[in-house]
Amino acid sequence: MEKPLPKGGSCLLGSINLDKYVNNSFEDTADFDFKELFADSQTAVKFLDEILEEGMQYLPLEEQMESVTKYRQIGLGIMGFADALIRMKIRYGSKQSVELAEKITHTMINSALQQSAILAKKYGTYPAYNKKYVMASPFLKFVATKDTLALVEQYGLRNAELLSIAPTGSLSTMIGISGGLEAIFNNSYTRKTETLNGEDTYYKVFTPIVKEYMDRFKINKETDLPDFFVTAMTLNYKERIDVQSAFQKYIDASISSTVNVPEEFTVDEVEDLYMYAWKKGLKGTTLFRDSCARLGILTNDTKKMVENEGECST
Repeated sequence: MEKPLPKGGSCLLGSINLDKYVNNSFEDTADFDFKELFADSQTAVKFLDEILEEGMQYLPLEEQMESVTKYRQIGLGIMGFADALIRMKIRYGSKQSVELAEKITHTMINSALQQSAILAKKYGTYPAYNKKYVMASPFLKFVATKDTLALVEQYGLRNAELLSIAPTGSLSTMIGISGGLEAIFNNSYTRKTETLNGEDTYYKVFTPIVKEYMDRFKINKETDLPDFFVTAMTLNYKERIDVQSAFQKYIDASISSTVNVPEEFTVDEVEDLYMYAWKKGLKGTTLFRDSCARLGILTNDTKKMVENEGECST
């Protein structure tokens, strides 16, 4: 556990939409259904393990077959975290958001470990499983509840890796929520679509959760939105790293995370960002400066908009 993806390893990913676990959206009584998240995480682990088994026969390289057979890695992750926060009227980067992130991933890792142990009871552990090393793992001792430890102790694990937070860019775009653990990029922005013929298309995009809130409360201007509507472009980078650090505590594989910074971000600030990330114990993070030479998939450059394309939501 806590190992990087080995050579030829499985990159089998699935993501749970956290936005769907919030009850009483936008109300003071809004809460998060951890019981349902626990149950769904178990279902997702079983689902991913079955996909891994089914797809093994189609792996093109022998080293892939050997690695996947030996470790049986899966990567259950999340998307829609920023949307869930907005529905609960919690500011991304606040102490409350950090505590929620920790509780979400603590729930998911224990659910995943328990389900993997149950699968190991039925089908056997992954071939490289070593009970002595797994039970001595500092990560397992830190994250596992008493019930989880008992199951792993008795049956072992079916999968060497369980949780991984991917960007979920295409997935989250299709269903109109925030990607991975990221804050919403902006209340409205420009999206670039790349084509094989070398011609890029740009669209004006409005974030659905923002539009939903504005429609519900009859708000006409984005400037009238409450202060829990923070974006990747307005969020303090230390708060952004705090959120990633909270998620990472209970992730046994990897995290994809991008810190967006303004064009005027200085070299000294870049150094401070990475030093702060290091001090928070991050495995890694990515910085993207606005208006740099390489244009991002999401951009605030309205000059790139194609005329008469209309509007869309993502």
